[in-house]
Amino acid sequence: MVDARRLLILNPNTSAAVTARLLARARQIAPDRVALEAVTAEEGPDYIRDAEDLARAEATVGRIADRLAGAPPDAILLACFGDPGLEAARRALGRPVIGMAASSCAAAAAGGRPFSLVTGGRAWGPILEDFVERRGLRRRLVSVETLEMTGDALSADPSAALEALGAAVQAGAAKGAEAVVIGGAGIAGLASAMPPREGVEILDSLDCALAAAFKALETEPAKA
Repeated sequence: MVDARRLLILNPNTSAAVTARLLARARQIAPDRVALEAVTAEEGPDYIRDAEDLARAEATVGRIADRLAGAPPDAILLACFGDPGLEAARRALGRPVIGMAASSCAAAAAGGRPFSLVTGGRAWGPILEDFVERRGLRRRLVSVETLEMTGDALSADPSAALEALGAAVQAGAAKGAEAVVIGGAGIAGLASAMPPREGVEILDSLDCALAAAFKALETEPAKA
């Protein structure tokens, strides 16, 4: 009998409610042989809203990675759309560490598609533009559509969130996007509740990260 592979969802903010949302979604779609775990940051921002919060989250991820190094899981999903501390965690743990932003941008740009990113909070615009630039995908990025409400506020009012996200998806599509990513831990799962739009694939950043994590668990050899 093959042992289950451990996937840890690491939430770098202190919101247990966000962690519960992420874990519930993962349980809906995880393969049988994946054992899901989750950890919530014990210190730092309650929700990551700007560059200052992102820097604090990067330090938090580093501390959690150091703590896990003695008995790391088989893979980690870093549950923040800015992927704070991603590369450092990979080096510290020697395991696949999957970022929501990196995996969803890769999925959106697959086949050379033009894509847009949608998220809550105006501060995320330049952060995500810089992120895409560093990933070498700037030519594929049509736009970053940011909402006035931050992700935690959107998660507290799903009806308003869906209306605002729908308008942002439409804005990206009007600019030529063939794929639009709904990004952010607080609004994970809302993409699946949005009506389909002809000619545009709507992607959820958590679902993209989960797909990448499950693939990594299938292809990476088990480590002691």
